[in-house]
Amino acid sequence: MYTRFLYLLKWCNLILILTTILCYISPYCSPHLFWPLAFLGLSYPILLFANLLFVITWALLKNKYFLFSIGCILMGYTHLSGFIGIGGLFNPGATNQENTLKIVSFNSYFIRIKESFKRARPETWNDLINDLDADVICFQEFPGRYRSRNYFEPYLKALDKLPYHTTSNSQKKELAIYSAYPIVNTQEKYFENKSNGYLLADIEVNGQLVRVLNVHLQSNAVSGIANKIAQKGNLQERETWVRVKGMMRNYRDGVKIRAKQAELIAELIQRSPYPLIVCGDFNDVPQSYAYGQISRELTDTFKAAGKGPGITYAGNVPMLRIDYILSSPIFKVCSAGVKEQKDISDHYPVWAILKLE
Repeated sequence: MYTRFLYLLKWCNLILILTTILCYISPYCSPHLFWPLAFLGLSYPILLFANLLFVITWALLKNKYFLFSIGCILMGYTHLSGFIGIGGLFNPGATNQENTLKIVSFNSYFIRIKESFKRARPETWNDLINDLDADVICFQEFPGRYRSRNYFEPYLKALDKLPYHTTSNSQKKELAIYSAYPIVNTQEKYFENKSNGYLLADIEVNGQLVRVLNVHLQSNAVSGIANKIAQKGNLQERETWVRVKGMMRNYRDGVKIRAKQAELIAELIQRSPYPLIVCGDFNDVPQSYAYGQISRELTDTFKAAGKGPGITYAGNVPMLRIDYILSSPIFKVCSAGVKEQKDISDHYPVWAILKLE
């Protein structure tokens, strides 16, 4: 009986390892070629915990097979560091604050006016902005400082008090870059749905031009369905499975759209004549094709200098890291992290302190 149990355990472990390796491949495979790999990328945290469980199980059984799952985890070290910040443990941090640049990226959710303002009091928002104390802030789902000015005025006082040069003053734009340094050039493009796109700003920092690219990729449109499943879902009811199927279909369609958008952003990155900082809500995990395309020649600041869990999404879909700050290798990443600020948005702000070497 014990021998049969070990035999079954070994096969389960082998299947898990092979599935995890396929997950590692997902950033390199376009969803237009084989979209199911995108689901494996999304399941990385579960696969990681399952491998850790096998390591513990084999160790308790005093069986050398624990080495296989350890090897599988270490094979995906870059994926592990994208989920749990390890780089910050070996990073000395910012040694000279005068020569550093603090960047913040935040999907503020302001575009969802009623839902967002039920969560956030103006005082909470202003305290957050002051606490972040950023040189450059990239907002997604932001209405621009002139949309319904009277209504938004209490929420924008913190930004108005700071010496920021804003690139976004249109009433119909959802991306904004606020910079404490002069902005000398801007460019923007919105995709077909007119909610997602990119906003580019060339910023002069102590005589050096730096290009900041604020990106918001296609949403999965699954959070609303996930909320309904979490609140009213019953696995024995047909309606719940219909919702699950709809959520998977939305995710499949979303990864395909994001793949094309990410390829366009990657081309833009290649053409940059200046050191580059890419911020934004990619709506996808580090094991995704979209992330793989955009981050290909850049440094993930959280991987380089983050500590602890990198979860940036505060909604009902758990353990998601979908907000990023990436930088050209010429920047030294002094520190990076996620600020868990609730009651404002369904995203957490992410930040990084960079030094141009």
